[in-house]
Amino acid sequence: MADLKGDVTSDVTGDHDYTEFRLRVGEVVIALRGRGTDFAASLAEYFMCDSDTDAAPDLQLDLQVYEHEDRPEIPSSLFTNKRFDQGSFTIADELVHGRYDAATGKGELWVKAALIKGRSIRIFEQLLLMAYYSAAARRGIPSGTLIHGAGIIHEGRGYEPQGPASPRWRG
Repeated sequence: MADLKGDVTSDVTGDHDYTEFRLRVGEVVIALRGRGTDFAASLAEYFMCDSDTDAAPDLQLDLQVYEHEDRPEIPSSLFTNKRFDQGSFTIADELVHGRYDAATGKGELWVKAALIKGRSIRIFEQLLLMAYYSAAARRGIPSGTLIHGAGIIHEGRGYEPQGPASPRWRG
C-alpha cells in the first residue's frame, strides 16, 4: 500500500500553496487540498481514479501533514476519541486536529505524518468517511452507510462478490 505523498512540514499554522484532488463518492464531491505538486497525483494513484475537476466540491479540506518526534499510538478507530472545543477538534490524542465550518463546508486538518504511512493510511480513510457524511448532510442527500467492500481482479477483469453475508466461511 502506497503512502500519500506531499510536502511534510513542521509549520502547522502557515498559509501555503495547495494542489487539489476532487474525490467523487456517489453524488458527493470532496476537495482534498495538500501541499506539494505530488499530493494530488498520489491521491489519484491511491484511489485509482482521476480527480473530478468538472464537479464543484461539496466540501473542501485543507490537509497539512507534519513531522513529529513522538511515536503516537495509532488506534484502530478515529471515531472513538474526539474532543471538541469552540469550533476546533482533536482526534486520538492529537493525532489529528483541525476545524470545520459546516455552514461553508470548509475545514482544515493537521495530521501527524505517522497516520499517512504504511498500513496506518487505512485509519486515515476514516477521516474521509466523516467528510463524506458531512458533505452529504450539507446537501440534504441521504448518505446511507459506506462500508468496506472487497473485489477480485483476475486476468485483467474485476469481480465484486455480492449477496447476503455468510454467518461463517465455508471451506
